[in-house]
Amino acid sequence: MEFFMAMCLLALFFGLSWLCKCVLQRRDQPCYLLAYECYKAPDDMMLCTDSCVKIVTRNKNLGLEEFRFLLKTIVNSGIGEETYCPKNIIEGRENDATLVDELLEMDDVIFNTMDKLFAKFSTISPSQIDILVVNVSMFSHAPPL
Repeated sequence: MEFFMAMCLLALFFGLSWLCKCVLQRRDQPCYLLAYECYKAPDDMMLCTDSCVKIVTRNKNLGLEEFRFLLKTIVNSGIGEETYCPKNIIEGRENDATLVDELLEMDDVIFNTMDKLFAKFSTISPSQIDILVVNVSMFSHAPPL
């Protein structure tokens, strides 16, 4: 019985050692950035500077100092006539954003960007992508996608 227990422990030790070796070897593999693509929203999501100011003034929770700060930020940040905004904010529903709005924006960002990436770099296939880093403005989730 002791011999059988010793053999089981020895097999377990070798199995764990082999697993650790495989994990450590995988960690040392290089990671390459093959390509990248930035998302550009459709033209119906484009805002002019006046529209940005109207959106800021819609917020009734802003005091005078906060309002001045936001206007100063808009003027000094380089926001031009080609600024984009999520559809629910353009439609005036920023206080009533739903998960559906967030998921639609996320789908739009991810799939349109990936389509453009695959069209631009025909040598890249979806099976070659291991990690996809995405930031969607409305969707605050954990862990990040």
